[in-house]
Amino acid sequence: MNNISFRHKLLYYSLLLSIVPILILGAVSSYIASMSMQKEVDRHHRILLQHLQRQIDEFYREADRVSVQLATQESVVRAMRLGPSMAHYEETRAAIDEVARMRASAPFPYDVSLVFTSFDMVYSNLYGLVPLPDFPLSGESGVIDPDPIGSTLLYPERAAERNEIVLVRPVPVFTTPSYGSIVLHVPIDALIRQLEQFQTGSGRELYIVDRHGRVVADNVVDASKRAAYFPPDAFERSAYAAADGTAYRLSSLDSALSDWSFVALTPESQLTDKSKRIQIVTAWMVLALTLVWGAIAFLGSRQLYSPIKRLFQRVPQQSQTQAQAPSTKELVAVEAYIQRMEKQNKDLQHQWNSNLPHIQENLLLGLLWGVTSEEEFLKHPGAGGLLQRRKYCVSVVEWDDASSFRSRFGERDRALFMFAFRKIVEELCVEYSTPDIAITIVSPNPEQIALIVGTDGEPERVAASFEPLAKQMREIVQTYLKNTITVTFSATRGGIGAIPGLYQEARSLLEFRMLLGPNLTISHRDIERSAPLLERQWIRELKNIAASAALAQTERARDELDAFVEALPARITDVQTARGLLSYFIGELAHQLHEIGADANDIFEENLYQRISRFHTVYEAAAWLREEVFPAIAARLREEQDEKFRIDQVLQYIHAHFETDLSLQQLADIAKLSPTQLSRMFKEVTGVPYADYLIAYRMEKAKYWLEHSDLPIKTIAERLRYTTVQNFTRIFKQVVGVPPAQYRRTLRGA
Repeated sequence: MNNISFRHKLLYYSLLLSIVPILILGAVSSYIASMSMQKEVDRHHRILLQHLQRQIDEFYREADRVSVQLATQESVVRAMRLGPSMAHYEETRAAIDEVARMRASAPFPYDVSLVFTSFDMVYSNLYGLVPLPDFPLSGESGVIDPDPIGSTLLYPERAAERNEIVLVRPVPVFTTPSYGSIVLHVPIDALIRQLEQFQTGSGRELYIVDRHGRVVADNVVDASKRAAYFPPDAFERSAYAAADGTAYRLSSLDSALSDWSFVALTPESQLTDKSKRIQIVTAWMVLALTLVWGAIAFLGSRQLYSPIKRLFQRVPQQSQTQAQAPSTKELVAVEAYIQRMEKQNKDLQHQWNSNLPHIQENLLLGLLWGVTSEEEFLKHPGAGGLLQRRKYCVSVVEWDDASSFRSRFGERDRALFMFAFRKIVEELCVEYSTPDIAITIVSPNPEQIALIVGTDGEPERVAASFEPLAKQMREIVQTYLKNTITVTFSATRGGIGAIPGLYQEARSLLEFRMLLGPNLTISHRDIERSAPLLERQWIRELKNIAASAALAQTERARDELDAFVEALPARITDVQTARGLLSYFIGELAHQLHEIGADANDIFEENLYQRISRFHTVYEAAAWLREEVFPAIAARLREEQDEKFRIDQVLQYIHAHFETDLSLQQLADIAKLSPTQLSRMFKEVTGVPYADYLIAYRMEKAKYWLEHSDLPIKTIAERLRYTTVQNFTRIFKQVVGVPPAQYRRTLRGA
């Protein structure tokens, strides 16, 4: 359709919109007419079957009444009690005469058998006086042991393969034990005559079917078309059946007095003849309307297209030039131009949605650090949905032993570890959020998570909701991650502009964990209630000493430490408090080293906390810090600066010559080191081995060329010094996750 002019599209759509409803209307009308005829047939079936049911049930009640009259005749009861013998010939003869009299006056023909159960004899007007075993129905339990309350109906297939219906009643009735039973043999012809009385119409058939689906009687004249069996699932309210290649509409009705079902069949051909006539008339009407509306659509599309030419004048000249083919003129150029704009908008929207979490993260980080003002934050398009409360407090969650955490895990493992930990915190925050409290999460550094808690309620509710959350976070980390964290939260103040100060307040509370202990929840209220040993001035002095030592200002750090220790006896009176302050100083020193990219575990072989706990006096600990710790830090920093300078030279050379065959020996010569020394120093400074760094850098160049150039993949592989395209493709897929060709198609939307 993209190669068809808009004028033709307008014509096609007009024809489609005008003709399709007519076709649908014709099809629906034909279907409704067909369904109406089927419903009419079903209604006639139901009326016919209800009438048949009443007539057959009346026939059954009449037969049952006859059996009751016979079973209650005094002569019959006396003969059944005395038995068929010469000694009681008169009684037996009287019973036989009574049976003959009642048969002569019955409204339908039937035969009677008297079963003398106690004497194992049977008298029947069909068989005469015969022993019970010779009686054809002797094997039926209903004959030998009839139902003492009512009658028993034996169907034709159980009546010794005779074409009859058998009705059995005990003698006398309603008495146990009985003397015997009376058996009525009703010919099937009697039922057939009942069916033949119905005027069913041409081709319509009636059947009486037992509970097994076998036909008891029918009104079918042609025996070759007579059904002998109906499947049980055919007895629905209305369904379809097939016999001898002829389709029938079937309806059934169950008898209220017996296990019979009444079935009516109408040939499907009688229904389809009228449907076909209606369909033919409908088809002619649809054809006429189609021609009329087709002409209207043709003329209307020509009139509608006239204002479209004016739109073409508004399209940029470049787009008009691209639409000079006969099938792509005028509005097709407009359409193509709009499609390109839509595609660009979709790409931009997709990029925006993909980068929105990172944008919001950076926006929140800028707000926390005070880089982004409240006005800038609110005006930023990425701030939608963030921080829409009246009051805020900030919580900081940080690992207690950050140096141990860094020494146990590599950079990638730490990132995965913190990602999992952040997901746990996010799930807990969702669970504890309420309509009045919203929690936003951000990661200021790799070992810290900040929670911005917004509320429209009272600050006390924030504290009451946050303390259980903090406790659960600490328990989960201690149980599942085998580590401890400290959670701090600031006071609550109004406005987004207060968030940077609240964050600094929450960070400053982390300083007190070395005095209060790890694995705690510390709030501003806890510090206000703490002992005088938590004087903020002392903390600031220790932070200054640690900062001087971390900057290799050894003499200044010594002087500040001596001044602090000299004033210590006037401030505190117990050694434990002084030791706690020095332990806090060790933690702050490790933190300051981490801020400049150093690690205390790499500088000192022994754990600093364990070493300082073995000193008996503060002065011994201070001397150890002056003479060993501060000089070791300064020496290590000078060594790292020299190593970093050498590795920077190597990195610059790699970046400039990545398209050549680079070897570790070649780079070691540049750095004036041995290959082993260079390999060790390279990994210490960059965090990755030399070979992995070179591969990653080359893959970044490959990604750039694939996205921003049309260089063949073979050329890219050769420029990056891969011997074969297959080898380059394998390495690229390992690093990026997809082959180069698929990466290029994905970025370009192909």
